[in-house]
Amino acid sequence: MQPSPAEIARTLASGLLPGEAHVRQHRGRLRMRHATTPEGETFLLTRAGGTLERALRPAPGETDTALVLAVDDVVPVQGGPDHGRVWLSGWAERLDGDDARAAADGYAAVAPTGDLLGIGSSHSIYRFSVDEVRLERGGILVEIDPVDFVSATPDPIQAVERELLADLNAHHLGELAEVLARRVPGPATFRAVRLDRYGVVLEASTVDVPVRISLPEPARDAAHLTELLHPALCPNCAGHPASR
Repeated sequence: MQPSPAEIARTLASGLLPGEAHVRQHRGRLRMRHATTPEGETFLLTRAGGTLERALRPAPGETDTALVLAVDDVVPVQGGPDHGRVWLSGWAERLDGDDARAAADGYAAVAPTGDLLGIGSSHSIYRFSVDEVRLERGGILVEIDPVDFVSATPDPIQAVERELLADLNAHHLGELAEVLARRVPGPATFRAVRLDRYGVVLEASTVDVPVRISLPEPARDAAHLTELLHPALCPNCAGHPASR
């Protein structure tokens, strides 16, 4: 198994990566802080009185502003596979009072920042109602149903992917190479380039496409991922079927 387009889109839009906003009737792109909660609600955070907030000000007689939020993947290992770019199109509406405080709590659960304490004074928060979701990956554009986007689960490994890959490349490439010995012509050198809840992706010197080692089940978090990878990383450890 591997992440679906909806899961990739949710992961990119979770709030750990910077976004750019294309706001209706505003020339140029604007840096945008954003977060999508576990429930699938997307919120935008701005500095009060700044260029972005002025751009988001609704036209007379309206309560929201159309925009497109673009978020690019940042590969954790140089030269590794890129998950592409997600575009979220919809309408941003400023929240105040209890609605703003509830939105700040949801935002903080994903991307905590001290600026959330300034909502209502130094900062503003907006609900972003998403109407369209598109994922561009490898030159292919995929339309994603907004309902599927909301219901998809972002990858729980995203926040620690870089650190876990560094550990795999520093200490466990030999074990991973043994797992791939029958799948990749040798002799080959390997490099772990991506991790997600479904497994680890490696580059091999003797093949042109990355190779995936799938986990027996999706990982719930980093600790569970380590547990699921352990039989491959330590096949001779006591207690594992391979060692009996």
